[in-house]
Amino acid sequence: MRQKIFSLIPSGYKIHFSGHDKVWTLVLGLMLLFVLGLSLSWKLRTESVIQDINNRHSQQTRLVFNIFSREASELGLRASEMRDSFLLTRFLTDRTDEHRTDVYRLFSNTIKTHPAYEYLHVLDNAGIEVLRVARATVENLEQAPDDSKDYSQGESYRQAIELLGDQFLVTAMAPEVGNGRLVVGAVPSYEVITPLVVSGEKYGYLIYRLNSTVFFNKFKTFFLLGKPKSELDIYTNSGVWTTSGESTEWTWASLPATQEMIKEFGEGDIQPLPNRISDQWIQFVDFFGRAAAVNPAIAPLDVRLFRKGQTLLNSLAKITPIVVRVDYDAMLSSVSLSPSDRRMELVWALLAAVICALVGNYVWLKVSGWITQMRRERRELQDAANLDFLTGVMTRKAFLTYATPHFSELPTLVRPSAILMLDLDCFKAINDNYGHFAGDAVLQEIAKAVERELRENDRIARWGGDEFVILLGSVEPRQVYSIAERIRIGVMGIKHDVSLAGKAQVTASIGIISARGGSLTDSIEYADKALYQAKKDGGNRVVVIPYDDGAIAQDANVGAVV
Repeated sequence: MRQKIFSLIPSGYKIHFSGHDKVWTLVLGLMLLFVLGLSLSWKLRTESVIQDINNRHSQQTRLVFNIFSREASELGLRASEMRDSFLLTRFLTDRTDEHRTDVYRLFSNTIKTHPAYEYLHVLDNAGIEVLRVARATVENLEQAPDDSKDYSQGESYRQAIELLGDQFLVTAMAPEVGNGRLVVGAVPSYEVITPLVVSGEKYGYLIYRLNSTVFFNKFKTFFLLGKPKSELDIYTNSGVWTTSGESTEWTWASLPATQEMIKEFGEGDIQPLPNRISDQWIQFVDFFGRAAAVNPAIAPLDVRLFRKGQTLLNSLAKITPIVVRVDYDAMLSSVSLSPSDRRMELVWALLAAVICALVGNYVWLKVSGWITQMRRERRELQDAANLDFLTGVMTRKAFLTYATPHFSELPTLVRPSAILMLDLDCFKAINDNYGHFAGDAVLQEIAKAVERELRENDRIARWGGDEFVILLGSVEPRQVYSIAERIRIGVMGIKHDVSLAGKAQVTASIGIISARGGSLTDSIEYADKALYQAKKDGGNRVVVIPYDDGAIAQDANVGAVV
């Protein structure tokens, strides 16, 4: 299969592929990487939507609480103004029918001005109703009620008697009508309660009751706008209020036990994370309210917006969450892809992987080729500096750099090294008789012949003209002479093709110094003296000079001439 595919590529383009196996490995690797990236992107889309909804839910919760705080402050201010009004004060101290009628009119105007007010009434210190004005009877305000209700066993009265003279309490939301643990179609309402104090004497309590349906529907719009299949829970100290995006009613249920709330939402110090509570629902939770005071039913709400010397209280406890349950599939409908869309994205990802692999392979070959060329050029420059252009052996400078570490200024080395100076005998006659090109060929052959006789760590360099220098590292003195002799015999045994007329033979003279100490320069100088002695004695011989003795010559056979 691979061969068939690559056979379709024109030969001019095949140079851009580093090899079939490598290309296919790169393609498959990038395909896997792209598919993993695509899967991660699908997951990140979902997580980003969840995080966005969670952030908006937190912002909306704080906005709702601020609205509630502001409205509660406004209601408390109205209650404060009403409580301190001259007409109400006069009625409390002198309960005449005329004064009662004036208070009726005052309460009537208040209800007409504020549509959320359901009724206002005054209780005496024993919890018996003294005066009541309800929206339903606002057309008959001149007529006083025939009966006075007893509220001494009611929750409003029990909360009222705990208040000080300068305190105003905003109660928890509770159903206006209905009893039991569950009220369907409940109408949310709450009360504002304050003691009636005149000249330090308490005469009873003023109670406002307000319908919060409009207020709750604002919450619903905030949280469920655009999410028809979602549900909203608002927890208060009285119970849990629930509605959905498709419903126009609110349902009230009694509050779960504290331990159950803690188990579901935590202690209230840390905001819970979004949680998939079922296959259908994902739940977002955010807390509003503040930590409960000593009395959990009475906690400061906002004193900054209230009248000096008076305190506005509320009954929000520490764990009072606003919960939004969102249909998971509907929530992801804006980012979820159909199977055909996912297949198309997958195809594009695989195609992109193939293109990236081929382009990457092409770029890699170009870059690696450029790197290889740079290395080759650098190596050529190094060779030009370190190798003799004619013979291919080391240059004089390179040899000195390499050989210096083999010698030391210390008195003795662990193992001695040896320097051999080699000079061709009568080499000038080759150049004169056969030309310099013939002489160059002779030098090349001799350099190769000498290299063959050397060990791996030995080095030879062209010292100048027809003279060579050889380094024998870590070698005993008794071995040096036999190596030099092998070299001399090898050089003498070469038959050089210098002309069509015949062959020529060249001999070599070698001077040796074997040293355990001293400097490289001194060793080369001694070897050069030994070479001079060999040339002086007729050439084609090896002369060894011990480093610390006089010249001791060991002659070899002489007589090979050109």
